[in-house]
Amino acid sequence: MDKRTTRQIKLESIGTLVPSITHEINTPLTYMKNNLELLELDLLDAFRSNESIQESIENLKDGINRISNIVEATNEIVKKGSNDKRMCNIYKTLIHSIRLIHNHTKFQMPIFINEELFVPDFKANRYIYKANVIKDELEQVWIILLNNAYDEFLKSNKNFEDRALSINLSQENDKTVITFKDNANYGIEESILDNIFEPFVSTKDYSGIGLGLNIAKKIIKKHKGKIKAYNENNQAVFEIILKTN
Repeated sequence: MDKRTTRQIKLESIGTLVPSITHEINTPLTYMKNNLELLELDLLDAFRSNESIQESIENLKDGINRISNIVEATNEIVKKGSNDKRMCNIYKTLIHSIRLIHNHTKFQMPIFINEELFVPDFKANRYIYKANVIKDELEQVWIILLNNAYDEFLKSNKNFEDRALSINLSQENDKTVITFKDNANYGIEESILDNIFEPFVSTKDYSGIGLGLNIAKKIIKKHKGKIKAYNENNQAVFEIILKTN
């Protein structure tokens, strides 16, 4: 059996399994959401003036909603999904995605946006880069790319002050170009570079089944955009091009 046939069989299996898996995720997620709402009432009654507790509750709610949206988006990808696009600020979707993972990644991966070091109080409308997109799906792409870079930094021997994930945005006529460039190691391994967006191709040594970048490519393709990976000056680069209209 050749590789293409094997890969197709695996994809068909995933298409069958996804509804069951997402259902199993949604069940405990509903318990979490309901219990958090009850906990929120108790905590806010007792600590209404404590801004730290309020912020933590909002972060938990945001995280639960994010999981719920990812589960829904995954189901939609398998079912070909919806096409409910709206004009959004790409920069704002990036800031929102980075905030979600920042506490988890901040000790491994300094993030620079348009050459400025990211801090949690960055204004989400600091820059305007408009495009007609499905916001939640696009944020899923950013989360995939951010986590992909984070996994590479976990393997890096560089000192923290020498590390950088550089995200740059630019507008060219009717296109918005977004690049993710990390200096974690020495770029993407040449052996997987040509097929890095294929399913079951993974850069992780310890985990991962190699579906994240494939999902990212499908989402960008659904938006009639382009995504490519390459190496530049011993750094891994992922470049996304989205049409403004």
